[in-house]
Amino acid sequence: ITGDAEALSGALEGLAFEPGETRLAPPLRHAGVLLQQAAGESCGRRPPRRRAVVIITDGDPNDREESELAAAALREEGVSLLFVQVGLGIERSPTLSRLASVPADQHIFALGCYDDLLQASTEVLRALLEVSLWVKRAKANVSLAPVACQEVSCLEGELGEDIFIPGWVLDSERRWSWQPFRGHGPINF
Repeated sequence: ITGDAEALSGALEGLAFEPGETRLAPPLRHAGVLLQQAAGESCGRRPPRRRAVVIITDGDPNDREESELAAAALREEGVSLLFVQVGLGIERSPTLSRLASVPADQHIFALGCYDDLLQASTEVLRALLEVSLWVKRAKANVSLAPVACQEVSCLEGELGEDIFIPGWVLDSERRWSWQPFRGHGPINF
């Protein structure tokens, strides 16, 4: 588990492709171990975060019963399980529906080929992330003492310095759009 994009990319590129069986139980159990290690490393230094495992597969598992037990253990720990099923003509798998978090229709994505992954990434992330509030602009006027937060409809009359949240862009027609990833197109609200 890493927040380092280069390390993740290097690890993915180093994986060897092994055609044949689709055994999901071992990677699901390993994901559980990694999530436990990450939780132990934080040791209360930050608030608990939502945990999720994204499984990209081209078929049903050959170890169905073991996979169902491993998936159930992760879900019992509050881990969201999301499956991306890749391949032309693949119908939604009843097995993956039992493995995925509920509702299964929001946690299983079907793609025609691996080349579709980048385009589907926004939709997959939306299934995993919980947006509590979209913020494009805020003001800060904070002392070091604990403060209460207040939501206001207009910032123009408020004291403090403007803080713009990276990713928000004002276009030529004065409409805001969220563009967190350059080159992947805006998400308009």
